[in-house]
Amino acid sequence: MWKRVGVMFLGAWVLFSANAWPHTAAERLDNAIVGAGLLFFGGLAFRREWARFVTLAFGVWLFAFTIVVRSNPITFWNHAMVAFAVFVLSMLGGENRRVLQG
Repeated sequence: MWKRVGVMFLGAWVLFSANAWPHTAAERLDNAIVGAGLLFFGGLAFRREWARFVTLAFGVWLFAFTIVVRSNPITFWNHAMVAFAVFVLSMLGGENRRVLQG
């Protein structure tokens, strides 16, 4: 559960950080899409296991977009750290318990 809450917190941070320091219009749009996606699919991951893979994709996208756009150093490092954290949290196993057939 704490992993999904962490992803949602990072989504909120991405939305907030777009207004914390100067961003280009493309970066603001990307922050809005990625932040909202992380919030939505992070919440959905509580019930649907596949949603954590969508949050993983958002993390990969955030990192790739940051490299391609050549953001200023503050934005680059912020997005790189958030993307890494989302990647790790999304890769950690699901909450569902598996029952062994014996």
